Amino acid sequence: MFQPHQHSRTRTLLDDFATCFKDSDLALITDIYAVRDSEEERRLTTAATLVERVNLAGQRALHVPTFPQVVQYLKENAQPGDLILTIGAGTVCDIAHELANLDEA
Repeated sequence: MFQPHQHSRTRTLLDDFATCFKDSDLALITDIYAVRDSEEERRLTTAATLVERVNLAGQRALHVPTFPQVVQYLKENAQPGDLILTIGAGTVCDIAHELANLDEA
């Protein structure tokens, strides 16, 4: 699961991001964590743009916009033995904490 950081950075690194998930079975990509980008920059590159590029590169990616949606997707689809990485900026670690505490609920 990947949360991109800043629209401008995602746009600049789009070609690199498009191939960096090649060893994963599936990349769940959330909305971009926006900090300093202008509205124009936010329009130029979206998480959907990144997902499209990843899929065009022959990998498998899904746009799952919010953290609650990611947790729900993983609760419904993850299997015993799956390795789930939470990578990105902002509070993406909240997903890992929530998943680690599922057995306690």
